[in-house]
Amino acid sequence: MGRPDDKSLLTQGVKIVQDILETAKLFLKGKLPDLLEDATPNWKDPNNRTIFLDRYAHMLAKIQLIKAFGEEIIICGEEESKKSNVVDSNKVVAFIDPIDGTDLLVRNFFNWCSAIAFALPKEKRIIGTVVGHSSGDIYFADQDGAYVLGRRAKRKKRIHRDSSEAKEFCHSSICYYGQKPKSFLTVAQHPGFLERMGVLKERMAAKEISAGKKIKGESLDVRIYNFGGNPMMVRIPSGAVDAVFSISGAAIHDVIPGAYIAVQAGAVFTDLNGNIIDPADTIQTPEQNIKYILSGSRSLAEEMKHLLSTTK
Repeated sequence: MGRPDDKSLLTQGVKIVQDILETAKLFLKGKLPDLLEDATPNWKDPNNRTIFLDRYAHMLAKIQLIKAFGEEIIICGEEESKKSNVVDSNKVVAFIDPIDGTDLLVRNFFNWCSAIAFALPKEKRIIGTVVGHSSGDIYFADQDGAYVLGRRAKRKKRIHRDSSEAKEFCHSSICYYGQKPKSFLTVAQHPGFLERMGVLKERMAAKEISAGKKIKGESLDVRIYNFGGNPMMVRIPSGAVDAVFSISGAAIHDVIPGAYIAVQAGAVFTDLNGNIIDPADTIQTPEQNIKYILSGSRSLAEEMKHLLSTTK
């Protein structure tokens, strides 16, 4: 069969996430009630509950990839019990998380997605990534740029964020994943982050009033959202989100699909100390969690580095 070409991989990725989004719609309408049952395998952390919908979506993606590309593709994902050693393989690797945010989906929240990244680890190359957002919009990127296929659009639209835009933390929308106690406390108890929250609390309590009048342009519209990962990363190009970060680290399939799209659209991707992360470097060590700052603005990334740096 030969190695799949880049265009075929992305086309198949878009089709897979479209199918999973449609399956999720049926689930939310109560058409697939059996998929809500617990299906957590014994090798998985029981605190990360898996339901049959997870397993079904994983198998749906896996079957379609195998049917399309046969033995020329290796599939790695959260629902795989054995993690393949992919670094030395000449084959395409698909890092998949067909439903990223299952607990949000079952609560009918709209911050989940379906995510896929295609890569050639041995060549240190990301071929492209696809994120199907719960809104119905499908984001994808390749080496030429980043795009969105709107739920009502027939053609893809190129997306871009100008990272030279001056952006301050106190005027930004910041996202992180912290739904579980450990993840939440990692951020909430971080000295730099906690100190900045205290300063902003005092400034907001003072209502930025001077001589009885609000100082023009000084209102604090900062918002901290306890949602992160791929679904929020793909919203960086539009400006709906300014930055996403992870102090405790996240698995490659929870980072790279969305981060690659944001980077190809112009975003800045660094570690917590401000060192630039090349998404292609992460596929060399897929077993390692990624600690990162992903920002639509270089100035905001620099400010966040001083808040979150591990070298103080």
